[in-house]
Amino acid sequence: MMNGSAVDMVDLPLPITAGSSKSKDNSCSAMSQTPDIDLEGSVRGGPVWACAPPKPMRGYADTGSFAPLPPSRHCRKADVLMSMQRFTEESPNARFAFSWSLFGLGAVCIALMLAFATYADFDLASGDTPGEQIRLYYKFFSDVSIMVFVGFGFLMTFLRRYSYSAVGLNFAASALAIALAILCVGVMQQVWIEGHDRIRIDMPLLINALFAAASAMIAFGAVIGKTTPSQLTWLIVMMMPIYAVNMYLVEHQFKALDTGGALVVHMFGAYFGLSASLVFTRFRQASDHHGANHPGNGSSCVTDIFSMIGTLMLWIYWPSFNGALSGLPAIIGDVATVTSHSEAALSAQFLSVVNTFLSLIGSTLSTFALSGLIGRGKTTMMHVQNCTLAGGVAMGSACALRVSPGGAVLVGMLAGALSVWGFSYLAPFLERTIGLTDTCGVHNLHGMPSLLGATVAAIVSLWQHEDYLWYGTGVEQLAWQFATVGSTLAMAIAGGLVSGCVIIGVTNRGRTLDADILFDDRMWWLVEDEEAGDISEPSGHSKAEPSGHARHEPSGHMRNEISGHPRNLRNISSDSAMKEPSVRTRSIAAAAAAVAAQPA
Repeated sequence: MMNGSAVDMVDLPLPITAGSSKSKDNSCSAMSQTPDIDLEGSVRGGPVWACAPPKPMRGYADTGSFAPLPPSRHCRKADVLMSMQRFTEESPNARFAFSWSLFGLGAVCIALMLAFATYADFDLASGDTPGEQIRLYYKFFSDVSIMVFVGFGFLMTFLRRYSYSAVGLNFAASALAIALAILCVGVMQQVWIEGHDRIRIDMPLLINALFAAASAMIAFGAVIGKTTPSQLTWLIVMMMPIYAVNMYLVEHQFKALDTGGALVVHMFGAYFGLSASLVFTRFRQASDHHGANHPGNGSSCVTDIFSMIGTLMLWIYWPSFNGALSGLPAIIGDVATVTSHSEAALSAQFLSVVNTFLSLIGSTLSTFALSGLIGRGKTTMMHVQNCTLAGGVAMGSACALRVSPGGAVLVGMLAGALSVWGFSYLAPFLERTIGLTDTCGVHNLHGMPSLLGATVAAIVSLWQHEDYLWYGTGVEQLAWQFATVGSTLAMAIAGGLVSGCVIIGVTNRGRTLDADILFDDRMWWLVEDEEAGDISEPSGHSKAEPSGHARHEPSGHMRNEISGHPRNLRNISSDSAMKEPSVRTRSIAAAAAAVAAQPA
């Protein structure tokens, strides 16, 4: 048993034994691997991720100390390699299913577009020209594209061993979703509603396809790390037709207020993905350790910073997302109740941009305030990455209404506080009670804020002029608004459950995915970085020097190599943290000596 100052001085989340001293919690440690110490005090020497994820996790004490998970739940080098080999032997075609799926779906999209799609017709006499569409829409089109491909992709890079998949699969899946949405949404809007014989591709249709891709990436956030790339591909294939039908119901049948897509994009995507995630986990696809207690489901200092790039991209461009199509009420409903020259039509885009920006300001303020209170004076990066964006979601339905500037900030503050509460308390409760794992917290960022946004739009409609509504009175608009919420939730949940069951039945055929290959890029990507290369070497050898013990070089650098002794700390190295001798360096050496001296 380790006790005393030698361990307490180490600013690393070392595993603790029963009754041992509690070490400090640090989510960005210089130490990448620690010995595996169980509750009896024995040392097994396998590589374990030392950085504790910032989100609350089972197996971690309330004080923030790192408590060891059971040995069978550690992704050691041998376990990972054996799991990859076993999965490849049992499913020899699984690695190629993603590529062949994309080839096949691409061929189908090409054939359907050749047969049923064409360029839009323009009325040059009335001023409806291709150049005018570019002038009106291309700025918003490019902003929304940045949100989908850069914002959502980098937001999900917080997973320290799944960043390749976060950015890469987001890229590929978004492209697939856009191609499918052009067909599905185009059929519903232009063929079914407007009566055209073919899909006419114009800028508004492309922006709607980007909205559909955003909804698909929201669903991806709920299942990321727990599915194979081919399963994600077919989940999007099954999602797009349901998305198009729900969009038709929301905007043309119920005529709900949803200019910024709080219902169509965020609510549908969140609850579709959560339902599919529930199926993937409850049907034991991902074994028992698929959620927050998985060693790979966590972040590091570097991945958190990259995730903040996505957050800032989304935050800056969210007003464009909500205002992209708000200037054309005739596109939103098949029978517009406002004239093209009314005050509501002329001010819709202005109100959408201003209200969204003010709401984002409110959610940012409340996120930092509440996160600091919950963290006892320390702000949680997970809250900053996600909850600061909740104001943009909550303003999606009411953004084109006269909410008032103070009201927009208030809505944002409520959304940010609700999102922080969800991450801190509701998400752990749902995982503990029903086994619902939400990797990126889409329920807290998109689900609950979208419900709040729909409620805000329903209430605000009570004192709006009829030009701002699809119905003659605010009471009637309120009733249809809540009816739309129920319809969207029903379609999203049912669609996610059915899609998840179908994909599980077709692709798994009774097999389950080993926990060791979840949340890990190495199963699907060529990973060249030093850390992953060390763990995935088939020969079992590290890239570090093969011999030697921890020692100080004359320059003061501390060298830590793998020795033959099982009790030595392994691969405790970080060039950025050990460039000169310090108290931290001496403390690590003292900890290594303490572990080495510990009786077997």
